[in-house]
Amino acid sequence: MEVRTLKENEDGSLDVVFDMSDEEKEMLLNLAIITAIENGIKEGRKYATNLQDSASTRCSVVQDTGTSTQAQS
Repeated sequence: MEVRTLKENEDGSLDVVFDMSDEEKEMLLNLAIITAIENGIKEGRKYATNLQDSASTRCSVVQDTGTSTQAQS
């Protein structure tokens, strides 16, 4: 991965370019998605009271086989 600074802005921010291989892009995207999901779960716990007894915590998860199962947090 190569990181290049294009321009330093008056407000102190930078415009940058990331030159990445397809593999690096995929890894970065996977990390971003996983991190967003983990942060969403942590944030949601602030507002949930009793997750283990709540039926509203169930959601459908589609597996690689295309079948649907129930997941509970």
